[in-house]
Amino acid sequence: QDFNKAAELAERAYKLPGLSGSDVANLKRLYPLLCAGKSVLAPIVRKEAEGYGLILELTTESARALYKPEALSKSQTLPLRGTSFVGRDAELKESTSLLAKSDIRLLSLIGPGGAGKTRIALQLAHNQQQSKIYKHGVYFVPLETLTDAGLIPVHLITHFGLTQQAKQDPLEQVIDFISDNHILLILDNFEQLNKDAVYLTDLLNKCPNLKLLVTSRERLRLEEEHSLEIGGLKYAVDNALGDATQLFKERAQQVKPRFDLHTNLTDVLRICELVDGLPLAIELAAAWIRLLTCQEIAQELQSNLDLLSSTNINTPDRQRSLKAVFEHSWQLLSLKEQEVLRKLSVFRGGFKREAASEVTGATIANLASLVDKSLLRVLPNGRYDRHPLLYQFTQEKLELDTEEANYTRAKHADYFVNQLVATEPELTGDQQRQWLTNLDQDYDNLRAVLDWALKSANRNTKGLELASALHHFWYLRGYFSEGRNWLDAFLAREMYRGLPYLKALYASARLTREQGDYNVAKSSFKTCIQLGQELGAKDIVSKSWEGLGGIAHERGDYATAHTFHEQSLALERILKNDSGISSSLNNLGAVAYYQRDFPKAHTFFEEGLMIRRKLGDGAGISASLNNLGLVALGQEDAASARAYFEEGLAIQKILGDKRSLALTYSNMAILEEGIGNYSNAKLLATESLKIVVEIGYKRGATLLLGSLADLAAASKEFEKAALLWGTLEKLRKITDIPLHPNDKAEYEQNVSAARMQIDDETFTRAWAKGMEMTLEQVLDLSLTTKG
Repeated sequence: QDFNKAAELAERAYKLPGLSGSDVANLKRLYPLLCAGKSVLAPIVRKEAEGYGLILELTTESARALYKPEALSKSQTLPLRGTSFVGRDAELKESTSLLAKSDIRLLSLIGPGGAGKTRIALQLAHNQQQSKIYKHGVYFVPLETLTDAGLIPVHLITHFGLTQQAKQDPLEQVIDFISDNHILLILDNFEQLNKDAVYLTDLLNKCPNLKLLVTSRERLRLEEEHSLEIGGLKYAVDNALGDATQLFKERAQQVKPRFDLHTNLTDVLRICELVDGLPLAIELAAAWIRLLTCQEIAQELQSNLDLLSSTNINTPDRQRSLKAVFEHSWQLLSLKEQEVLRKLSVFRGGFKREAASEVTGATIANLASLVDKSLLRVLPNGRYDRHPLLYQFTQEKLELDTEEANYTRAKHADYFVNQLVATEPELTGDQQRQWLTNLDQDYDNLRAVLDWALKSANRNTKGLELASALHHFWYLRGYFSEGRNWLDAFLAREMYRGLPYLKALYASARLTREQGDYNVAKSSFKTCIQLGQELGAKDIVSKSWEGLGGIAHERGDYATAHTFHEQSLALERILKNDSGISSSLNNLGAVAYYQRDFPKAHTFFEEGLMIRRKLGDGAGISASLNNLGLVALGQEDAASARAYFEEGLAIQKILGDKRSLALTYSNMAILEEGIGNYSNAKLLATESLKIVVEIGYKRGATLLLGSLADLAAASKEFEKAALLWGTLEKLRKITDIPLHPNDKAEYEQNVSAARMQIDDETFTRAWAKGMEMTLEQVLDLSLTTKG
């Protein structure tokens, strides 16, 4: 990470013009390091590169940004391998070779369930990531929880770390993200979605540098497809032991450290033969070592293998041996264990012991027994999970009894709805961090419940309740589009406008406001007030006044905003709702701040902060600190402002409060700009813009674009500044968020000053270009260097 040292070593290595063998790869690798270290060799390397037709435009700043460790996005973090990877050298070598060919864009790893396709794909992903061949990332996306190919684009959006945009088709959003980037996208467990594999054709046609690796039990039957068959591990090769026996040995020693392979070699070879070398079957068999000898395991498998094989003529042979392994495991269970394992298939993404007990009636002893038999596994965080293939097997078992399946899914839904509704008050309390963590862990389960409720004719109210209780989680995580989509889907189906409907409508309005869709949000808040008064739901009425006040404030109507927030505060005081009181005080402080009454704003913010500290409301505390920082900035107290911002930022990072992180980074950029530290200001504004783009936070984007334009002008990038102002103007028209009156004079002065520095035609052209740009394109622009 020491760029100066890197440059020094490079100078020692290359004292004369020309690099070792005029190696083009070395040129590309060395040049950014030399730039970052400000080496005198950089011009020499550049001249050498030009001889090969290479264009190298990296400056010191862009090179440092490019080589920072944190440049690897969170969405590119590959799953960790919990156990050792055994064998598969030939398959890895061949798949790597196939992917390296320019005419192969889609490679599928084909084989039976349990053949180890996922492990091979994951190992390949780690290898490719380390080699840095795909400069824009390697993404590993499991699809085992999907049953509808139409959800693939939404699933990809989540794994790319994006937030679904309400006004854009999900597939188009995925295509826009990938664009012409060099990406390896690995889609794991595609077999249940094969009938709609044309999604992959669209991706390949519109993303010229994308390569796809797919694992599936059957071919995709696409014109672009190249496939590689994945079978079982060899258990004997030329009178030598194969990888299958090594895998059995390693897994057996996990449960019985003193297990000796050579003493049991004959029986181990027999076991590997009976399961046809399938890795998952071997692992399950090895786990039985704690209960049975190798000879007993071999005898059990041998006696049941033919009996449990499918005789259906349309059942692929490769599925029959895996079925035998699962059926054998199933037959070893007690009736209660079978019932528990069958019912556990309703869980997605793991579960807690308490949830298993409530939904399936499982006891600690039941779960421990299933763990011992490798049919469940305990994760480091104490949650339980099982292999996705075993999930599929047990789900089939559950579907054999429709009544039991419906009853279990209803219990699953009831558990999570009741759990969330009961713990919802914790979202503003001192357990907020744990509350958010729990929701993160169970989000797949919650989505499954929402999906089931939406598809069930008589469960819409249950869906409304769950979605309403989830809305603050969506708010803090920045899942505005997804949350709004769920809520609006349930609202559209609800015939009775009772309390569940009211709560869901308010939740939708709140998320809608964050997306900058003010007219829709305003109408919804007004309906909430009317319906809330009819139903006697004073808390919803108060929050809706607050929502209307926020919209009025953001549109520059401070008098109306103040009136609405006063109404909200008065009602919250009647209700003795400290959380609501602190929120109203914060909003009144914001109005006073924008009216430049800093002492009054400080008083409101401080009073609200005291209440929030008493409640332990981390998100609220950080919001108050952020606002106090703005007041300090307005009073030209940079030191206090920095202290407020940094304290709030630390809380936001712990909570994962993306919306507030974006605002705090934006405010810190203003602070740095005010003291002339333009480099830091640009970095902070760019960090904020990354989050804004990720979560679709248009309201926050209007603040950032102005700061970025001012920074560009301060750096004498006047054409870029004009472009950013153009994008800001377009966004203000879309969202109907006006420029705050107190900022108007400074804005006009900055625009006029920049216009005088370049010719009018260039300025006008850049402005017009900016009005055509998306926020994603603006982010790309902000990541570039001057010029």
